Amino acid sequence: DPQTANNHRQRLLALPLSPYHEAAAFELLDAAAPRHVEPSANSTNAAPAPSAAVSADYIAQLQAFLRSYPQSARRAVVQARLVQAYQASEPALAADVLQQMADEHAAAGLAQHAQWQAAQAFQASGRTATARDAYVRYLQRFGTATTVEQHELAQEARWQLALMAEQSPAPQPPQSSRKKAVKQSTPSTMPRTAAD
Repeated sequence: DPQTANNHRQRLLALPLSPYHEAAAFELLDAAAPRHVEPSANSTNAAPAPSAAVSADYIAQLQAFLRSYPQSARRAVVQARLVQAYQASEPALAADVLQQMADEHAAAGLAQHAQWQAAQAFQASGRTATARDAYVRYLQRFGTATTVEQHELAQEARWQLALMAEQSPAPQPPQSSRKKAVKQSTPSTMPRTAAD
């Protein structure tokens, strides 16, 4: 009976910290997941479909898990679920979680994928300066390609940076600097000599 199982998990969470807390909290996330989610046998790939409406309560539970278990081996899975939940309602927040994943995880494949998706999500949500920074970070961390796919992604990152540079106006020096430059080059400000 799923309700009885959840009741037992809730009781585990009420006890003093033990190795079972995290597992119980993670399984409660599975129970709270939207109905269209079909968890795998070990529940590590279960995630809501981006197009589905995800309840604010489920998002709050995902956030609470991440706060309560910052060193969890399941952290990447829960972050991925949070990204998918946000993609449906708040894409800019999804980009922030992706960037956090890229910064936190040492696994090169996960970090690279998250960094790439973060850059694209920032760009799609209109946060151009942050997208530019994310593409630059991608190139700094993963720009040395060892596979064809990595080479193509590095080229795409450079292309996106070039497009963003073309679309943004050239930086102008501050107004006060321009006035000083013009003032210094005019004859009236030149020092007078005895011959003048």
